[in-house]
Amino acid sequence: KEKAMRDAAPAKAPNVLADAVYFPGDADAKKKALLRHVIVKDLSKVAKQLNHEVPTVGIFANKEGIKAPMAMYAIFDGMAGAGTSGPQSAEHCVKNFHTALLSCITEPHMATAQSVQEALVKSLIGLDMQLLANPEVEDGCGAAIALLVGDYLFIALLGRCSALLCAVDDDGQKSPVAFSGGKGTLQTSLGDRSQKAKKTAVCLPLVHMVVLKGAEKNPWCLLQSFAVQAAISAADFLTIAEGFPLQPRAFCGETVARASEKAAMAGTIPEYSGTMAPCTLLQIHFLPDPAAAEAAAPAAKKPKLSESSASKKPNSQILSMRLRHILVKFHEGPKPPEDPKAPWASRSRTEAEKMLRKAIAEIRDDKKDWTKTPKDLTEMILMSSKKFCELVKRLSDCQTAKKGPPATGELGWLTQEDRAKMGGNFGEVCDILQPGSWSDICASKQGVHLVQRV
Repeated sequence: KEKAMRDAAPAKAPNVLADAVYFPGDADAKKKALLRHVIVKDLSKVAKQLNHEVPTVGIFANKEGIKAPMAMYAIFDGMAGAGTSGPQSAEHCVKNFHTALLSCITEPHMATAQSVQEALVKSLIGLDMQLLANPEVEDGCGAAIALLVGDYLFIALLGRCSALLCAVDDDGQKSPVAFSGGKGTLQTSLGDRSQKAKKTAVCLPLVHMVVLKGAEKNPWCLLQSFAVQAAISAADFLTIAEGFPLQPRAFCGETVARASEKAAMAGTIPEYSGTMAPCTLLQIHFLPDPAAAEAAAPAAKKPKLSESSASKKPNSQILSMRLRHILVKFHEGPKPPEDPKAPWASRSRTEAEKMLRKAIAEIRDDKKDWTKTPKDLTEMILMSSKKFCELVKRLSDCQTAKKGPPATGELGWLTQEDRAKMGGNFGEVCDILQPGSWSDICASKQGVHLVQRV
């Protein structure tokens, strides 16, 4: 009976923070993008919606027999195949890979890491067969895929895409563990009909498996398009990441902008020689286990609760957070802006996020100039307030920017429900904030934000 209850209970989503940024470079905005990515935050939930029965034994269950969390992340690069660049193969793969994968990993014999590796290969070969069977698709694409099953990380690579895992040793030193599709006389890709007819290319995915050692030992993983891996070294990734802790959106945005510029200068992408090539980077941040972190943490004050929300949900403890923020609005799409004369009316999202990355850098540099170490959290927030208020006044498009210190940029106390109502990924990104910490760049109905919990 107990096992039946465990099997019936839904699996939790993995405890990660993941995001990806596509940088168009000088690509023609009127044409379809050559690079596509997909993030499936809860693969078990999607499996249930598609009536796939996920295994509940072997690596698909944790030590307590509870279903292991599952997620899938992928980049499909139309410039990283074996032949002609194009958008069609990448577009087909991004729409269909998750269903192909679920069909393979939900087969009855699935239980071991090896069987999952074989399922990844089988699903990619199946996609390749679909592409080759479609006479309208002539191009091909490379792929970088990460499948997370509990503590097991599977990385599948095709073409000139790659991946990187950050590893931390016992002395706290970080080092990159690089994964590539391998080198040989035959190129690998999805699609590429003419190359496969000539037998100069094959669909032969290389699948790596890593048992993660927790967020302290393996803080993050990257999936890279061809232009990124050609322009940014493994050591450079570590250096850039130091400036954006738990900020995958900001990190990816900064890195792809640098990669595109470097690739243009070096001429590493022949089709974009002298111009900025499109590129994509995806980062997965592995977060500490909440139960373990709570058990290890010292006793703290109880969080403030919203009285109205608590009265509506008497059986739940709804954590309120006091937040302050910088809001940068932008306008994209065919509809005219609400205020055509506003400074943000002609601002793109890419430009808005660049403004917030510069704000993050200013906050980081300001902290380096502090002449003393704050004695506690309250003093740390006070010491950061001068720079924060300056940035709010200069950058924020929110009415809270007009408030005088210390209320400048204040959103007040927001419950989890309040944060979710902001729209976009505002709630998801802010929910993990600790007092004093800064969020990643997050989106809402209003624009993009940089948020601090106070």
